[in-house]
Amino acid sequence: MGLTSAVDVTAGLVEHHRYHHHGGVTLLVAMSLDTLSVSAEQQPAINRIRATLRTAIATGRASDESLLKTLADGVDAAHVDRATLDAALVSVGEASAAVYAASVDALNELHSCLAPPQRAALFDKVGWHWTVWQSANADSGHDNDWVAMILDNLRLTTSETDQIRTVFETRRRGALAFDPSEITAGLHSLADAFQKTEFDARATTPASLANGHMATWGAGHLAYLVEAAVPVLDAEQRILLARTLREHASRAAAADRAR
Repeated sequence: MGLTSAVDVTAGLVEHHRYHHHGGVTLLVAMSLDTLSVSAEQQPAINRIRATLRTAIATGRASDESLLKTLADGVDAAHVDRATLDAALVSVGEASAAVYAASVDALNELHSCLAPPQRAALFDKVGWHWTVWQSANADSGHDNDWVAMILDNLRLTTSETDQIRTVFETRRRGALAFDPSEITAGLHSLADAFQKTEFDARATTPASLANGHMATWGAGHLAYLVEAAVPVLDAEQRILLARTLREHASRAAAADRAR
């Protein structure tokens, strides 16, 4: 595999996992609005609310970009500093929780805009997106799939891949406490509140926590996988991985400026 094509494939992997984690509950709601049936009279308001939610999601990307750059610097130096990495992950979780806080006015407006059957339909869709998220990210074989992708993209031997897997799985078990039932509870809390006549998104604290948990879990898997891989990679492979991380951070920043 040539260096350029490997960059493209690895970049696609990074993009995939950012897509599924960043934005948390706020992103699930915004995605659900894309297919919600609304009237022509409602559509302008829905478009405005969707745009506001997407803007709120974008405000949390600075911490993601910082994490990617921290990882890239560590790859360049052939050493990922654990304290710096953990601090960057804390920032990702805090920023994603803040995304929910930045979207509460839009969620309140959305509640006022929708009729009761539409409110129920919206959260049916949110629940479906959450099911897809779990299927894509939380199944038992997913972590091994990530290691397999590194093997394919960075041309590691089976022995090198086994080294990465061992370190990665030990690290994530010790640092990434993720319970999908907590996210499910947060979504149920938000859905139940949203069906009532009176609704205030500021009172749905579990949904805000769910945002932070989803983002930290996703970012942590990428971060700890890179951390585990760095000692195994040779100089060319480190160049490839660092470049991919920086290119992805630049693309995300450019996308946010274009909104």
